[in-house]
Amino acid sequence: MQTTVHHHTPAKLRRAVAEPPSLPLTVLSTALLLAGVGLGLFLVQWWPSDQQPHRPVENRVLPHVIIGAIVTFGMAHVTARRGSAVWMAWPISRGVWRRVNATVRGTFADGLGLLRTPALLLLGLVIGAAVLRIGMQVGLSVDPHRVINAWGGPTAVGAVAAVTVDALCVVAVACGLAHLVLRPDPYPRALRRRAVRTTPG
Repeated sequence: MQTTVHHHTPAKLRRAVAEPPSLPLTVLSTALLLAGVGLGLFLVQWWPSDQQPHRPVENRVLPHVIIGAIVTFGMAHVTARRGSAVWMAWPISRGVWRRVNATVRGTFADGLGLLRTPALLLLGLVIGAAVLRIGMQVGLSVDPHRVINAWGGPTAVGAVAAVTVDALCVVAVACGLAHLVLRPDPYPRALRRRAVRTTPG
C-alpha cells in the first residue's frame, strides 16, 4: 500500500516514514537469534549444570536496572524527537543493506575502502555475536540452575532481560561506528522517499 503524506503533514511525521526492512538482513538476524536459542538448548541438554546455592550478589540486579533505565530513557527520547520508533529498525533497513553493498563493492576503489570493509566486517561480527548471545540466553534459561546466579537472575525473565540490555548497548555502539564506516547510500534521497507521495492539500 502506498503511503500518502500531504504537504501540511508535519516534517517530523514525514521523516518517520521508513523503508521496509531488508530481507537479507532480516533473515540473517532472525537466523542468528534462532541459532543462539538452539545453542543454548544444546548446552542445557549436553552439559547440565550443577545445582548451586543462590548468591544474590552475583545477579548484579541494581547495575542492570540502572543501565536498563538509561537505555529506556534514551530510546524514548530519540523516539519522541523523531516522532516514531521506526529508527530502531535501522540496522536491518534497506538503506543499510545498500550501504553495505556499496562499501563491499568499493573495497578496492580507494585506500579508505581497504579500511572500511575489514572494519565493517568486525562490527558486523560484534553485532551478530550480540544477537546470538540473546538467543543463547533464552535457550539456557530453561535450566533454572543456569540462571539462579546469572546476571539478572535468579529468574529466567530477569536473566534474559539483563543480557538483552547489555546486548542493546553493544549493538548501539557498533551501529554508531558502522554508520561512520559505511559508504553513503548510493541512491539519491528523492528515490529513497519514493514511497511517500506528497499531494496538494
